[in-house]
Amino acid sequence: DPVQVLQRYLQIDTTDSQNDDKVCHFWGDIFSAFNVRNRIVRSGNFHNFETLINANKSEKILFQNHLDVVPATAQTWNFDPFGGVIHDGFLYGRGALDMKSISVMQAYAFLRLVHENHPRKAMLKFCSLVQEETTSEHGARFYVEHLKQHGYQNLIVLGEGGFGVTITDVFDGILFLYEAEQKGLLWITVTVHSTGGHGSIGGKTRRKNPIIRAAKVAQKLSSFAFPIKLERSVITFIEMLLNNSSSKLIRAVSIIPFFKAFLFRTRWGSILLDVLITRISRIPELFRTSLNVTNISTDKISGVSDRPELRRSLVQRVFKTRGRSRLHPVTTLGVNVVPTYATLTCDIRFNSYYNIESLLTQLKKVLPKDADLRIINSQDYSSSDFRLLHETVTTELKNIYGSKALASPILFIASSDNYFFRKAGHQAFGFSPIMVTMDDLQRIHGDDERIGIAAFRKGCEDYYCVIKSLLDKMK
Repeated sequence: DPVQVLQRYLQIDTTDSQNDDKVCHFWGDIFSAFNVRNRIVRSGNFHNFETLINANKSEKILFQNHLDVVPATAQTWNFDPFGGVIHDGFLYGRGALDMKSISVMQAYAFLRLVHENHPRKAMLKFCSLVQEETTSEHGARFYVEHLKQHGYQNLIVLGEGGFGVTITDVFDGILFLYEAEQKGLLWITVTVHSTGGHGSIGGKTRRKNPIIRAAKVAQKLSSFAFPIKLERSVITFIEMLLNNSSSKLIRAVSIIPFFKAFLFRTRWGSILLDVLITRISRIPELFRTSLNVTNISTDKISGVSDRPELRRSLVQRVFKTRGRSRLHPVTTLGVNVVPTYATLTCDIRFNSYYNIESLLTQLKKVLPKDADLRIINSQDYSSSDFRLLHETVTTELKNIYGSKALASPILFIASSDNYFFRKAGHQAFGFSPIMVTMDDLQRIHGDDERIGIAAFRKGCEDYYCVIKSLLDKMK
Protein backbone atom coordinates (compact mmCIF):
# COMPACT_ATOMS: atom_id res chain seq x y z
CA ASP A 1 0.00 0.00 0.00
CA PRO A 2 1.78 3.24 -1.13
CA VAL A 3 0.02 5.30 1.56
CA GLN A 4 1.40 3.14 4.36
CA VAL A 5 4.86 3.23 2.79
CA LEU A 6 4.73 7.02 2.52
CA GLN A 7 3.50 7.30 6.11
CA ARG A 8 6.47 5.25 7.34
CA TYR A 9 8.85 7.28 5.18
CA LEU A 10 7.58 10.59 6.56
CA GLN A 11 8.28 9.30 10.07
CA ILE A 12 12.01 9.23 9.30
CA ASP A 13 13.44 12.67 10.05
CA THR A 14 15.76 13.37 7.12
CA THR A 15 16.30 17.07 7.79
CA ASP A 16 19.57 18.12 6.10
CA SER A 17 20.14 14.47 5.03
CA GLN A 18 20.31 13.06 8.56
CA ASN A 19 19.28 9.39 8.91
CA ASP A 20 20.29 8.84 5.28
CA ASP A 21 21.55 5.35 6.18
CA LYS A 22 18.17 4.54 7.72
CA VAL A 23 16.44 5.61 4.49
CA CYS A 24 18.77 3.41 2.43
CA HIS A 25 17.84 0.41 4.58
CA PHE A 26 14.17 1.44 4.30
CA TRP A 27 14.39 1.30 0.51
CA GLY A 28 16.62 -1.76 0.60
CA ASP A 29 14.00 -3.77 2.51
CA ILE A 30 11.25 -2.73 0.06
CA PHE A 31 13.15 -3.53 -3.13
CA SER A 32 14.70 -6.71 -1.73
CA ALA A 33 11.19 -8.02 -1.01
CA PHE A 34 10.67 -7.98 -4.79
CA ASN A 35 14.09 -9.55 -5.46
CA VAL A 36 15.48 -6.34 -6.96
CA ARG A 37 19.21 -6.00 -6.36
CA ASN A 38 20.18 -2.79 -4.63
CA ARG A 39 23.05 -1.18 -2.79
CA ILE A 40 24.17 1.80 -0.77
CA VAL A 41 26.50 4.17 -2.60
CA ARG A 42 28.61 6.19 -0.21
CA SER A 43 30.14 9.61 -0.76
CA GLY A 44 32.13 10.84 2.19
CA ASN A 45 29.94 10.30 5.25
CA PHE A 46 26.74 10.32 3.20
CA HIS A 47 24.65 7.39 1.97
CA ASN A 48 22.82 7.23 -1.36
CA PHE A 49 20.66 4.35 -2.59
CA GLU A 50 20.35 2.71 -6.02
CA THR A 51 18.91 -0.42 -7.63
CA LEU A 52 20.86 -2.78 -9.89
CA ILE A 53 18.22 -4.77 -11.71
CA ASN A 54 20.61 -5.90 -14.43
CA ALA A 55 24.37 -6.32 -14.55
CA ASN A 56 24.51 -5.34 -18.25
CA LYS A 57 23.80 -1.63 -17.68
CA SER A 58 20.63 -1.99 -19.76
CA GLU A 59 18.69 0.58 -17.75
CA LYS A 60 17.20 3.39 -19.85
CA ILE A 61 14.83 5.11 -17.39
CA LEU A 62 16.14 6.41 -14.08
CA PHE A 63 13.75 7.38 -11.30
CA GLN A 64 15.72 9.91 -9.27
CA ASN A 65 14.59 11.52 -6.03
CA HIS A 66 16.11 13.14 -2.98
CA LEU A 67 15.69 11.84 0.55
CA ASP A 68 16.53 15.05 2.43
CA VAL A 69 14.00 17.64 3.57
CA VAL A 70 14.23 21.20 4.84
CA PRO A 71 13.85 21.87 8.60
CA ALA A 72 10.41 22.03 10.19
CA THR A 73 9.54 23.92 13.37
CA ALA A 74 7.24 21.62 15.34
CA GLN A 75 5.87 24.49 17.45
CA THR A 76 4.31 26.18 14.40
CA TRP A 77 2.78 23.03 12.92
CA ASN A 78 -0.65 21.72 13.85
CA PHE A 79 0.70 18.18 13.49
CA ASP A 80 4.01 16.48 14.24
CA PRO A 81 6.08 17.16 11.08
CA PHE A 82 7.66 13.73 11.42
CA GLY A 83 4.63 11.87 12.75
CA GLY A 84 3.07 10.86 9.44
CA VAL A 85 -0.32 11.97 10.79
CA ILE A 86 -3.45 11.23 8.76
CA HIS A 87 -6.25 13.74 9.32
CA ASP A 88 -9.38 14.55 7.34
CA GLY A 89 -8.20 12.85 4.16
CA PHE A 90 -4.67 14.28 4.20
CA LEU A 91 -1.30 12.85 5.14
CA TYR A 92 0.82 15.46 6.93
CA GLY A 93 4.60 15.58 7.20
CA ARG A 94 7.73 17.36 6.07
CA GLY A 95 8.45 16.00 2.61
CA ALA A 96 4.85 14.99 1.88
CA LEU A 97 5.10 16.94 -1.40
CA ASP A 98 8.83 17.65 -1.62
CA MET A 99 9.47 14.92 -2.49
CA LYS A 100 8.86 11.74 -0.52
CA SER A 101 5.46 11.17 -2.11
CA ILE A 102 7.03 11.24 -5.57
CA SER A 103 9.74 8.77 -4.58
CA VAL A 104 7.13 6.33 -3.21
CA MET A 105 5.11 6.78 -6.41
CA GLN A 106 8.24 5.99 -8.45
CA ALA A 107 8.93 2.88 -6.39
CA TYR A 108 5.29 1.78 -6.74
CA ALA A 109 5.43 1.95 -10.56
CA PHE A 110 8.84 0.27 -10.67
CA LEU A 111 7.90 -2.64 -8.40
CA ARG A 112 4.49 -3.16 -9.96
CA LEU A 113 6.16 -3.57 -13.37
CA VAL A 114 8.67 -5.96 -11.79
CA HIS A 115 5.85 -7.92 -10.13
CA GLU A 116 4.04 -8.14 -13.49
CA ASN A 117 7.30 -9.32 -15.09
CA HIS A 118 7.20 -6.64 -17.75
CA PRO A 119 9.54 -7.70 -20.59
CA ARG A 120 11.45 -4.41 -20.33
CA LYS A 121 11.65 -4.20 -16.55
CA ALA A 122 15.45 -4.37 -16.81
CA MET A 123 15.35 -0.88 -18.32
CA LEU A 124 14.33 0.64 -14.97
CA LYS A 125 16.65 2.07 -12.33
CA PHE A 126 15.85 3.86 -9.05
CA CYS A 127 18.02 6.09 -6.89
CA SER A 128 17.48 8.16 -3.75
CA LEU A 129 20.04 10.88 -3.10
CA VAL A 130 21.15 13.25 -0.33
CA GLN A 131 21.66 17.02 -0.15
CA GLU A 132 19.28 18.25 -2.86
CA GLU A 133 18.02 20.93 -0.50
CA THR A 134 21.56 22.19 0.11
CA THR A 135 24.58 21.71 -2.17
CA SER A 136 24.00 18.27 -3.81
CA GLU A 137 27.77 17.76 -3.40
CA HIS A 138 27.48 14.22 -2.08
CA GLY A 139 24.17 13.59 -3.83
CA ALA A 140 23.45 14.38 -7.49
CA ARG A 141 26.83 16.03 -8.16
CA PHE A 142 28.53 12.84 -6.99
CA TYR A 143 25.99 10.44 -8.46
CA VAL A 144 26.20 11.64 -12.08
CA GLU A 145 29.95 10.96 -11.93
CA HIS A 146 29.20 7.58 -10.38
CA LEU A 147 26.89 6.77 -13.32
CA LYS A 148 29.52 7.91 -15.80
CA GLN A 149 32.18 5.73 -14.22
CA HIS A 150 29.85 2.73 -14.50
CA GLY A 151 29.08 3.31 -18.16
CA TYR A 152 25.59 4.81 -18.04
CA GLN A 153 24.78 7.20 -20.90
CA ASN A 154 21.74 8.98 -22.37
CA LEU A 155 19.30 8.05 -19.61
CA ILE A 156 15.77 9.41 -19.42
CA VAL A 157 15.73 10.75 -15.88
CA LEU A 158 12.44 11.35 -14.09
CA GLY A 159 12.51 13.53 -10.99
CA GLU A 160 10.56 16.35 -9.35
CA GLY A 161 9.13 19.57 -10.74
CA GLY A 162 5.73 18.58 -12.14
CA PHE A 163 2.20 18.36 -10.76
CA GLY A 164 -1.46 18.19 -11.70
CA VAL A 165 -3.52 21.29 -10.99
CA THR A 166 -6.89 22.80 -11.82
CA ILE A 167 -7.21 26.40 -13.00
CA THR A 168 -10.93 26.68 -13.64
CA ASP A 169 -10.70 30.22 -15.00
CA VAL A 170 -8.86 29.01 -18.05
CA PHE A 171 -9.35 25.24 -18.49
CA ASP A 172 -12.28 23.06 -17.52
CA GLY A 173 -10.20 20.06 -16.53
CA ILE A 174 -6.80 19.10 -15.16
CA LEU A 175 -3.52 20.65 -16.26
CA PHE A 176 -0.64 18.21 -15.94
CA LEU A 177 2.53 20.28 -16.02
CA TYR A 178 5.88 18.55 -16.29
CA GLU A 179 9.26 20.24 -15.95
CA ALA A 180 11.33 20.26 -19.13
CA GLU A 181 13.33 23.43 -18.49
CA GLN A 182 14.79 24.89 -15.35
CA LYS A 183 15.88 28.39 -14.49
CA GLY A 184 19.49 29.01 -13.65
CA LEU A 185 20.43 29.82 -10.08
CA LEU A 186 22.72 32.51 -8.72
CA TRP A 187 23.06 33.11 -4.98
CA ILE A 188 25.19 36.10 -4.10
CA THR A 189 26.26 38.29 -1.21
CA VAL A 190 26.75 42.04 -1.67
CA THR A 191 28.68 43.89 1.03
CA VAL A 192 28.65 47.69 1.30
CA HIS A 193 30.69 49.89 3.65
CA SER A 194 30.24 53.10 5.59
CA THR A 195 32.14 54.85 8.36
CA GLY A 196 30.10 53.42 11.24
CA GLY A 197 30.55 54.62 14.80
CA HIS A 198 28.79 54.94 18.14
CA GLY A 199 25.05 54.25 18.19
CA SER A 200 24.28 57.45 20.08
CA ILE A 201 25.48 59.77 17.30
CA GLY A 202 24.98 60.02 13.54
CA GLY A 203 24.14 56.83 11.68
CA LYS A 204 21.24 58.33 9.70
CA THR A 205 22.97 58.65 6.35
CA ARG A 206 24.38 56.18 3.85
CA ARG A 207 27.90 57.50 4.48
CA LYS A 208 27.70 56.74 8.18
CA ASN A 209 25.35 53.74 8.29
CA PRO A 210 25.92 50.72 6.00
CA ILE A 211 22.54 49.24 6.92
CA ILE A 212 20.78 52.22 5.35
CA ARG A 213 23.08 51.90 2.37
CA ALA A 214 22.42 48.16 2.08
CA ALA A 215 18.67 48.78 2.26
CA LYS A 216 18.88 51.25 -0.63
CA VAL A 217 20.92 48.76 -2.65
CA ALA A 218 18.32 46.08 -1.87
CA GLN A 219 15.54 48.38 -3.06
CA LYS A 220 17.42 49.16 -6.26
CA LEU A 221 18.08 45.48 -7.01
CA SER A 222 14.51 44.45 -6.22
CA SER A 223 13.03 47.08 -8.52
CA PHE A 224 15.28 46.27 -11.48
CA ALA A 225 13.16 45.22 -14.48
CA PHE A 226 14.78 42.21 -16.11
CA PRO A 227 13.94 41.63 -19.79
CA ILE A 228 11.22 39.16 -20.81
CA LYS A 229 12.23 35.91 -22.51
CA LEU A 230 9.71 33.30 -23.69
CA GLU A 231 11.24 29.87 -23.25
CA ARG A 232 10.22 27.01 -25.54
CA SER A 233 8.18 25.21 -22.86
CA VAL A 234 6.40 28.43 -21.86
CA ILE A 235 5.39 29.09 -25.47
CA THR A 236 4.03 25.54 -25.72
CA PHE A 237 2.13 26.00 -22.47
CA ILE A 238 0.56 29.27 -23.65
CA GLU A 239 -0.38 27.83 -27.03
CA MET A 240 -2.11 24.91 -25.38
CA LEU A 241 -4.05 27.25 -23.14
CA LEU A 242 -5.08 29.40 -26.09
CA ASN A 243 -6.19 26.39 -28.13
CA ASN A 244 -7.97 24.50 -25.34
CA SER A 245 -9.20 27.14 -22.93
CA SER A 246 -12.73 26.95 -21.53
CA SER A 247 -12.74 30.75 -21.37
CA LYS A 248 -14.81 32.23 -24.20
CA LEU A 249 -12.79 35.42 -24.01
CA ILE A 250 -9.46 33.63 -24.44
CA ARG A 251 -10.81 31.50 -27.30
CA ALA A 252 -12.27 34.55 -29.04
CA VAL A 253 -9.07 36.55 -28.67
CA SER A 254 -6.89 33.65 -29.85
CA ILE A 255 -8.61 33.45 -33.25
CA ILE A 256 -8.04 37.13 -34.07
CA PRO A 257 -5.75 37.27 -37.10
CA PHE A 258 -2.11 37.94 -36.26
CA PHE A 259 -2.90 37.99 -32.52
CA LYS A 260 -0.58 35.09 -31.67
CA ALA A 261 2.18 36.71 -33.68
CA PHE A 262 1.63 39.90 -31.68
CA LEU A 263 1.83 37.99 -28.38
CA PHE A 264 4.90 35.94 -29.17
CA ARG A 265 6.93 38.27 -31.38
CA THR A 266 6.49 41.77 -30.00
CA ARG A 267 7.67 43.41 -26.80
CA TRP A 268 4.22 44.69 -25.84
CA GLY A 269 2.67 41.31 -26.59
CA SER A 270 5.16 39.61 -24.29
CA ILE A 271 4.41 42.12 -21.54
CA LEU A 272 0.69 41.44 -21.94
CA LEU A 273 1.31 37.69 -21.79
CA ASP A 274 3.41 38.09 -18.67
CA VAL A 275 0.55 39.86 -16.87
CA LEU A 276 -2.22 37.56 -18.12
CA ILE A 277 -0.52 34.19 -17.67
CA THR A 278 0.82 35.07 -14.23
CA ARG A 279 -2.63 36.17 -13.13
CA ILE A 280 -4.38 33.13 -14.65
CA SER A 281 -1.91 30.39 -13.70
CA ARG A 282 -0.67 31.94 -10.46
CA ILE A 283 2.78 30.70 -11.44
CA PRO A 284 5.08 33.73 -11.02
CA GLU A 285 8.18 34.71 -12.96
CA LEU A 286 7.72 32.41 -15.97
CA PHE A 287 8.81 35.20 -18.30
CA ARG A 288 11.52 37.04 -16.40
CA THR A 289 14.60 36.60 -14.30
CA SER A 290 13.65 36.97 -10.63
CA LEU A 291 15.75 38.56 -7.89
CA ASN A 292 14.78 38.42 -4.23
CA VAL A 293 16.79 39.94 -1.40
CA THR A 294 16.63 37.34 1.37
CA ASN A 295 18.66 38.88 4.17
CA ILE A 296 20.60 41.94 5.37
CA SER A 297 23.22 41.19 8.00
CA THR A 298 26.13 42.85 9.78
CA ASP A 299 27.87 39.55 10.40
CA LYS A 300 31.44 39.35 9.17
CA ILE A 301 31.88 37.81 5.72
CA SER A 302 35.12 35.93 5.30
CA GLY A 303 37.57 37.77 3.07
CA VAL A 304 35.66 41.05 2.97
CA SER A 305 37.54 44.05 4.36
CA ASP A 306 35.87 46.06 7.12
CA ARG A 307 37.39 49.15 5.46
CA PRO A 308 39.30 50.70 8.41
CA GLU A 309 40.72 53.28 5.96
CA LEU A 310 37.39 55.11 5.78
CA ARG A 311 37.80 58.49 7.44
CA ARG A 312 36.00 59.04 10.74
CA SER A 313 34.90 62.36 12.18
CA LEU A 314 36.47 63.68 15.42
CA VAL A 315 33.35 62.84 17.41
CA GLN A 316 33.27 59.33 15.97
CA ARG A 317 36.91 58.78 16.95
CA VAL A 318 36.18 59.94 20.49
CA PHE A 319 33.23 57.60 20.83
CA LYS A 320 34.89 54.73 18.96
CA THR A 321 33.53 51.46 20.32
CA ARG A 322 35.99 49.34 22.24
CA GLY A 323 35.86 45.63 22.82
CA ARG A 324 33.42 44.42 25.45
CA SER A 325 33.43 41.19 27.40
CA ARG A 326 29.63 41.03 27.25
CA LEU A 327 27.58 41.93 24.18
CA HIS A 328 23.86 42.30 23.73
CA PRO A 329 22.39 38.93 22.56
CA VAL A 330 20.64 40.54 19.55
CA THR A 331 23.88 41.27 17.71
CA THR A 332 27.52 40.26 17.97
CA LEU A 333 28.54 43.90 17.63
CA GLY A 334 26.36 45.44 20.32
CA VAL A 335 23.19 47.55 20.14
CA ASN A 336 25.17 50.78 20.56
CA VAL A 337 27.36 50.11 17.52
CA VAL A 338 26.77 51.42 14.01
CA PRO A 339 28.76 48.85 12.00
CA THR A 340 31.18 49.65 9.21
CA TYR A 341 29.72 47.13 6.78
CA ALA A 342 26.45 45.35 5.98
CA THR A 343 25.86 42.37 3.71
CA LEU A 344 22.73 41.45 1.83
CA THR A 345 22.05 38.07 0.25
CA CYS A 346 20.15 37.60 -3.01
CA ASP A 347 18.43 34.59 -4.56
CA ILE A 348 18.39 35.04 -8.36
CA ARG A 349 16.68 32.65 -10.80
CA PHE A 350 17.47 33.48 -14.42
CA ASN A 351 16.15 32.38 -17.79
CA SER A 352 18.13 31.70 -20.95
CA TYR A 353 18.39 35.42 -21.73
CA TYR A 354 21.44 35.35 -19.43
CA ASN A 355 24.31 33.09 -18.56
CA ILE A 356 26.10 33.52 -15.24
CA GLU A 357 28.79 35.80 -16.67
CA SER A 358 26.37 38.14 -18.47
CA LEU A 359 24.08 38.28 -15.43
CA LEU A 360 26.97 39.29 -13.17
CA THR A 361 27.91 41.98 -15.68
CA GLN A 362 24.35 43.33 -15.52
CA LEU A 363 24.28 43.28 -11.72
CA LYS A 364 27.57 45.17 -11.45
CA LYS A 365 26.03 47.99 -13.48
CA VAL A 366 23.32 48.35 -10.85
CA LEU A 367 25.52 48.01 -7.75
CA PRO A 368 27.73 50.75 -6.25
CA LYS A 369 31.25 50.60 -7.63
CA ASP A 370 32.78 49.87 -4.22
CA ALA A 371 30.35 47.02 -3.42
CA ASP A 372 31.92 43.63 -2.76
CA LEU A 373 30.00 40.93 -4.70
CA ARG A 374 30.57 37.26 -3.87
CA ILE A 375 29.02 34.13 -5.41
CA ILE A 376 27.66 31.59 -2.92
CA ASN A 377 26.24 29.10 -5.41
CA SER A 378 25.42 29.02 -9.11
CA GLN A 379 23.84 26.78 -11.75
CA ASP A 380 23.23 27.47 -15.42
CA TYR A 381 19.82 27.43 -17.09
CA SER A 382 19.09 23.89 -18.33
CA SER A 383 16.56 22.17 -20.58
CA SER A 384 15.62 18.82 -22.11
CA ASP A 385 13.77 17.88 -25.30
CA PHE A 386 10.19 17.57 -24.06
CA ARG A 387 9.19 15.71 -27.25
CA LEU A 388 10.77 12.57 -25.77
CA LEU A 389 8.05 12.51 -23.13
CA HIS A 390 5.16 14.58 -24.41
CA GLU A 391 3.33 12.15 -26.70
CA THR A 392 3.36 9.36 -24.12
CA VAL A 393 2.24 11.59 -21.25
CA THR A 394 -0.49 13.23 -23.33
CA THR A 395 -1.84 9.96 -24.76
CA GLU A 396 -1.97 8.11 -21.45
CA LEU A 397 -3.53 10.95 -19.48
CA LYS A 398 -6.16 11.43 -22.19
CA ASN A 399 -6.86 7.69 -22.05
CA ILE A 400 -7.51 8.11 -18.33
CA TYR A 401 -9.26 11.49 -18.20
CA GLY A 402 -10.43 12.05 -21.77
CA SER A 403 -10.76 15.65 -22.90
CA LYS A 404 -10.49 16.75 -19.27
CA ALA A 405 -6.70 16.31 -19.33
CA LEU A 406 -4.16 18.68 -20.83
CA ALA A 407 -0.44 17.96 -20.52
CA SER A 408 2.22 20.56 -21.13
CA PRO A 409 5.93 21.13 -20.50
CA ILE A 410 6.70 23.98 -18.15
CA LEU A 411 9.65 26.07 -17.02
CA PHE A 412 10.57 25.19 -13.44
CA ILE A 413 11.13 28.48 -11.63
CA ALA A 414 13.03 26.88 -8.73
CA SER A 415 15.89 24.36 -8.97
CA SER A 416 16.28 20.62 -8.64
CA ASP A 417 18.79 17.84 -9.20
CA ASN A 418 17.58 17.56 -12.81
CA TYR A 419 20.17 20.22 -13.60
CA PHE A 420 23.09 17.94 -12.75
CA PHE A 421 21.73 15.07 -14.83
CA ARG A 422 21.24 17.37 -17.82
CA LYS A 423 24.73 18.75 -17.42
CA ALA A 424 26.01 15.15 -17.54
CA GLY A 425 24.26 14.55 -20.88
CA HIS A 426 21.02 12.87 -19.76
CA GLN A 427 17.48 13.97 -20.65
CA ALA A 428 15.83 14.90 -17.34
CA PHE A 429 12.22 15.78 -16.59
CA GLY A 430 10.13 16.58 -13.55
CA PHE A 431 6.88 14.62 -13.78
CA SER A 432 4.19 13.83 -11.23
CA PRO A 433 0.48 13.31 -12.04
CA ILE A 434 -0.54 13.78 -8.40
CA MET A 435 -3.27 16.40 -8.17
CA VAL A 436 -2.23 19.27 -5.88
CA THR A 437 -4.13 22.42 -4.96
CA MET A 438 -2.47 25.82 -5.14
CA ASP A 439 -2.96 26.10 -1.39
CA ASP A 440 -1.04 22.89 -0.79
CA LEU A 441 1.74 23.90 -3.20
CA GLN A 442 2.30 26.96 -1.03
CA ARG A 443 2.86 24.67 1.98
CA ILE A 444 6.04 23.24 0.43
CA HIS A 445 8.89 24.24 2.78
CA GLY A 446 6.21 25.80 5.01
CA ASP A 447 4.06 24.65 7.91
CA ASP A 448 1.64 21.71 7.73
CA GLU A 449 2.97 20.33 4.45
CA ARG A 450 0.51 17.68 3.31
CA ILE A 451 -0.79 15.54 0.48
CA GLY A 452 -4.33 14.41 -0.26
CA ILE A 453 -4.54 10.63 0.22
CA ALA A 454 -7.03 10.04 -2.61
CA ALA A 455 -4.99 12.22 -4.96
CA PHE A 456 -1.81 10.36 -4.02
CA ARG A 457 -3.36 6.95 -4.67
CA LYS A 458 -4.70 8.10 -8.03
CA GLY A 459 -1.36 9.67 -8.90
CA CYS A 460 0.42 6.37 -8.24
CA GLU A 461 -1.93 4.54 -10.63
CA ASP A 462 -1.60 7.21 -13.32
CA TYR A 463 2.18 7.28 -12.99
CA TYR A 464 2.31 3.51 -13.42
CA CYS A 465 0.26 3.76 -16.63
CA VAL A 466 2.53 6.44 -18.09
CA ILE A 467 5.73 4.54 -17.23
CA LYS A 468 4.32 1.27 -18.63
CA SER A 469 3.44 3.03 -21.87
CA LEU A 470 6.89 4.64 -22.00
CA LEU A 471 8.52 1.23 -21.53
CA ASP A 472 6.33 -0.36 -24.19
CA LYS A 473 7.60 2.15 -26.75
CA MET A 474 11.28 1.71 -25.94
CA LYS A 475 13.61 -0.50 -27.95
